[in-house]
Amino acid sequence: MTRLRQNPFKTAFVSLGLLLGSFAVAQHVSFKLETTPSTISPDQVSGFNFGNFMNIIEFLKDFQSLGPRVIRFPGGNIGDEYNMGEVNFTGLKNNWLLLNKPRVVIQTRVFARANETRAENTPEDAANLVKLAKAFEIPVLYWEIGNEPDLYAVNRGDPSWTPEKYCDTFRAQREAMLKVDPTIKLIGPSISGAGNRFFVEGFVKKCGDIVDVLSWHEYPTDGSATEEFALNSVNGVSNDLEFYKNLWKDPERNPLGYQRKIELGMTELGLSWRSPSYRHLADQVAALWAIESTLRLAEGGMQLINYFALQGTQGHGLIGDDFTYRPTYYAFQMLKDFYGSSLKVTPSDPSLWSHAVERDGKLQLLLMNPATSSKTIQTDLAGWKLSAAEGFTEQVVKDEAPNIQFPLGSTLEVPARSFVKLIFEKQ
Repeated sequence: MTRLRQNPFKTAFVSLGLLLGSFAVAQHVSFKLETTPSTISPDQVSGFNFGNFMNIIEFLKDFQSLGPRVIRFPGGNIGDEYNMGEVNFTGLKNNWLLLNKPRVVIQTRVFARANETRAENTPEDAANLVKLAKAFEIPVLYWEIGNEPDLYAVNRGDPSWTPEKYCDTFRAQREAMLKVDPTIKLIGPSISGAGNRFFVEGFVKKCGDIVDVLSWHEYPTDGSATEEFALNSVNGVSNDLEFYKNLWKDPERNPLGYQRKIELGMTELGLSWRSPSYRHLADQVAALWAIESTLRLAEGGMQLINYFALQGTQGHGLIGDDFTYRPTYYAFQMLKDFYGSSLKVTPSDPSLWSHAVERDGKLQLLLMNPATSSKTIQTDLAGWKLSAAEGFTEQVVKDEAPNIQFPLGSTLEVPARSFVKLIFEKQ
């Protein structure tokens, strides 16, 4: 990997012009680019929830082109609804091969419905899943204990599920699984959203000594919020990341593990949790929020980031059950090669979401315009020559058209609610 050959204390400035209207005086927006010691990996920008119910065969070329790097299986509530056995692993193995062997995160089962004859959610059952993965020769990156246990008491009607009970279950399953494979890493508690921080706090206080990846989910709306509120909710994603970083380092709230170095994980990410509502799941607003959230988390050091979901799950999914390609598909296609040395981008107009990476002598500047009006930018960048510029709007997605190829002039118009990626080569 080639890094920027410059003093880390020096900065590069990009002057950008903001188009205010035909009769307004144009204002210039400056972008400060600073080298950082961090990198963004391919895994961080291409992780998805996957289930055997998803249609991979019909969209095989599309998903192979996308190249998912990490899949979480079976994804969502499915893991706590059904037992998993050889037939499930057979389906997983086939799809895993078709997707070119991405890294795999597997959920164990924790919750059991009251009327079930035999729910396979014991420590022994969890250990058996590790055996099945080995038998099917599926290398597992992480094992996740259950899914959204904060909702067991609320949505599933079992008030006995406290953070402490979940911790006891986590500890018991972990102990049994380690007997099969002492090298595995465990994820939890994967709560449903930011409003239930108390559950993570209770889990960390009692299980901070054994969890390897502290995880939670982000679903800030139910699809009914205004577009402005929905887009601004990305700030809550950043706030949660800082909250959990601080929680982990606090010896009072994490007495058993505050000195341990662990990873942070987002095993489900989506603008809306309401699956039957396609608003803010299958539209451009959802795509803008998802990519901005993903990049903020990656730049903040989170290693495991899984969007929900890979393929049609009602409103969720990059490609719908109705065979439509959604803005999120276009967006993650644009993001799949956005990795390398991360640069801090500080725009004087923060409303234009901006991120940059450098790799192999090329600089990628990704711009997202969540505003309802276009912005005109100047493309001059000292030491770099613009070699390509492409992007898309929601209309491009509706037309199922190729990305827009922008002319390589000294200025470029970033359309309203659009994605634009600029590629620069070193001069």
